[in-house]
Amino acid sequence: MKITSSTRNFVCVLFLSFVFSTFSVNQIRASISSIPLQTDKSSTVEELVVIVDSFLNPLEKSDATGSLKILFDILPVGSETQENIKLDIQVLTEKLGFPLSHEFVGYRTLGNCQRYILIYFLSYHEKMPVAWEFTFYRPVAGGKWQMNLFRFNSDEIFEFISIPKIHFESIINSLSGTQPK
Repeated sequence: MKITSSTRNFVCVLFLSFVFSTFSVNQIRASISSIPLQTDKSSTVEELVVIVDSFLNPLEKSDATGSLKILFDILPVGSETQENIKLDIQVLTEKLGFPLSHEFVGYRTLGNCQRYILIYFLSYHEKMPVAWEFTFYRPVAGGKWQMNLFRFNSDEIFEFISIPKIHFESIINSLSGTQPK
């Protein structure tokens, strides 16, 4: 069998793509330590824990409607996004059941910023735990908190909590062969 130069070039490109993607994943994982997860609860973090509890507590009582109402009161999204979130929560509870309990894991801030905080929780389901990330923003110092983003994952919990959103999603997309939305 004769190997043509185009076949050799293709194999080289494929190999280099694999090497670079592996290097990128390892480089991202190595940079995790620069974004530490904090666990001490300041009064600001306590406020956010109360907000997340008010969302997860009704979910533990199989009250997805009540839970989502609380969520949508602080998450400024349109009706189409609300419907997508409802569907995501429905799929989660169908696959894993409603949470049995939950607990605070930690949080991240940007430097000393106290008005933009990512907070992490685990919810415990009959089949497996789920990691949750909630991003909170306070437009005015001392004002009301709003949620800018929330996401959850049950498969890669350590990576989900350890790696910032954009890096985590790019790793998952590259491993699954999908493109970002």
